[in-house]
Amino acid sequence: MLWHAWKHESQRTAEALLAERRSVRPIDVLVGIGWLAQPNVDRWAQGRVLSLDRCVQVDANHVTAALAALQRWAEDRGLMPSEADYQDLQFTAEGDSDRRTRLPHPLGVNRHS
Repeated sequence: MLWHAWKHESQRTAEALLAERRSVRPIDVLVGIGWLAQPNVDRWAQGRVLSLDRCVQVDANHVTAALAALQRWAEDRGLMPSEADYQDLQFTAEGDSDRRTRLPHPLGVNRHS
């Protein structure tokens, strides 16, 4: 998928999630654009997959760019990040010592009231 195509698709997905749930999780955007399969997210959440990055269908550079675009999208709309508790789940095989730079990013985005 070309840069502008997946960027548009990720923004469309984020807008739909925001309208439906009043929040946007980066994981859900990655599922929405087809880079991460929901059954893999479910297996990860159940502890049956060591780390979520093993399930993403594109390289880390693409995910990094997508999450940066998502963050800009959220900032442009005045959305505020909120921490999410993922217990002992790992986002990367290397561990998550700095979750803000690891992918998929464990922050949700909520509309600031």
